[in-house]
Amino acid sequence: MITRIVLKNIAIVEGLEQPLHQGLTVITGESGSGKSLILQAAALAFGEKVSPRQILKAGTEKGLIELTLCLSKKIDKTSLGTILADFSFEDQLDEPEWLLCREVSNHNSRFRLNGMVVPKDLVTRIRPFFIDIHGQQEWHQLFSSAHQLSYLDTFAASLNLPEPIELIKQSVRHAYEDWKKAQQDYERLQVEFNATQQSLEFLQFQVNELGGANITDPNEDEAIKQTLRELSSATQLQHLCQLAASILKESTNQETPTVPEQLGVLIKKIKVLKHQTGQMPLVEEIASKLDQMVCELEETTGLFETLSDRAVADPEQLRVLTDRLDCLNHLKRKYGPSLEAVIQTHESLSEKLAFIENSESHLAAAKKNLDVCALQLKNHCQQLSLLRKQTATLLKQNMEQQLKQLAMPGILFRIAFDEAPFSAQGEDAISFLFSANPGESLKPLEKVASGGELSRFLFAMKVLQNQHQTAPMTLIFDEIDTGISGQTLLTLAQQIAQLAQHNQVLVITHQPLVAALGETHLHVNKEVNATGVRVYIHDITTHSEKRRLTLASLIDGKSTSDQTTLSFIGQLQTQAGLLWQNVDQNQQASQRFTARAKK
Repeated sequence: MITRIVLKNIAIVEGLEQPLHQGLTVITGESGSGKSLILQAAALAFGEKVSPRQILKAGTEKGLIELTLCLSKKIDKTSLGTILADFSFEDQLDEPEWLLCREVSNHNSRFRLNGMVVPKDLVTRIRPFFIDIHGQQEWHQLFSSAHQLSYLDTFAASLNLPEPIELIKQSVRHAYEDWKKAQQDYERLQVEFNATQQSLEFLQFQVNELGGANITDPNEDEAIKQTLRELSSATQLQHLCQLAASILKESTNQETPTVPEQLGVLIKKIKVLKHQTGQMPLVEEIASKLDQMVCELEETTGLFETLSDRAVADPEQLRVLTDRLDCLNHLKRKYGPSLEAVIQTHESLSEKLAFIENSESHLAAAKKNLDVCALQLKNHCQQLSLLRKQTATLLKQNMEQQLKQLAMPGILFRIAFDEAPFSAQGEDAISFLFSANPGESLKPLEKVASGGELSRFLFAMKVLQNQHQTAPMTLIFDEIDTGISGQTLLTLAQQIAQLAQHNQVLVITHQPLVAALGETHLHVNKEVNATGVRVYIHDITTHSEKRRLTLASLIDGKSTSDQTTLSFIGQLQTQAGLLWQNVDQNQQASQRFTARAKK
């Protein structure tokens, strides 16, 4: 139930705050006064699509629609909780009152639930738990197979069925999601399979090329470069060793002694000199150093010999290493800037090749999974379709009965079923077939029903959808009584009163009888002046004189009334009271009306 509605900078409304009550609220006012906007705001708050520029008051950049919602104790908390859990808002389920806001700017809309930003999808999914709107704009929805299916499902949900339709529909939605994912996986694998089969030969060549190189060390190329540098110096080392040998060990000229030989001659002469001079410290030191030099030359000669043995250039080893380095450089240019990248590429291509080689089995497994999901979805869809067809029979009988009460005695109604492609709603496509007069064949509703017939048809649908509803809702009727009079109007008024027993019913009306029936009566005025437009709502429920004048204006269009009109108004109010008394299933509504009428 909506307990309060707030509008700021919406359409022609600059600012408006209006409390709403339980039972039947009638809204009257001149055409164009803004009374329909109040009810349309409820639809906008629950996510109805609209361009921000169309909804914002001219000259403003931001607007607000705010509804205060009272949660009934009888509301289906299981289904509502499931929806809230999908968006991680299940903690709001225990709140007795919700504040639903839609903030509108020049570019977008933002929704809030109890101050928290929520997605539009959440708002639209919880809407059926709170409001049901009937207006002339909904006539076009009657012509849509998808909306007709929604009407049928809503009627089914109102029935006390052994297995609620919402649970079956939930199973269908989950099965559809599984099937859709399986289909996408299969199609993706099929595309990959077809594409990779064309490149399989080249991929095998790449893997073989990389595998044949047998690269395991990412630093192998640098190690080869170092070895090649050492081998390229072998010739120079051999020449150096030969020169050292000629100087230190093997003289190439017999007339020129080697360095050790010359040092030996020098040492002998020093010893002779030492014998002749006796103890001379300097001569002693020179003799000692010459002995050390001889020893060091012998050690150096040995080192040169060792180096000469190692400095042997193997042409075959040089060729093998050069070829290997060329191979590694080629692979780096082709598959990566480094050997590490080449190794990673090899691993990646090998995995891809293994996948391709097994892709046929993967594809077969995906096809099998798709078939299983399709079978499960088909079973759930058939279960849902069976329930819908059973419900369609009940809806047909009830609709014909309701419409006959609304002055359509020759009415015929039937729901035709056709099979549609899989969707989250099942596989049913339906069509409402209608005949208003005896002898006329059944035809699609949109081709044969007049405006008045469509209005009564939709009202009868709303009555049936809500007569078994356990949790009260807010039902909104925008000029549902247009073009209806006499006994038909009386019947419609009584049915509106019956709906108001358990629900909050808001009715925009131009009919005096329906206006007189209201437990709450709101009258809307629009004031136009040089500064702009202002909309005012007056609660005239307990203002007897204002209400009589308002009813009089509905009768003869005058703000003042003669005695005849006033007498007729008295009869209307008496008739309204009798209508409430005839609604005997719940005396609370009748008592509310009587109490307010006495005021």
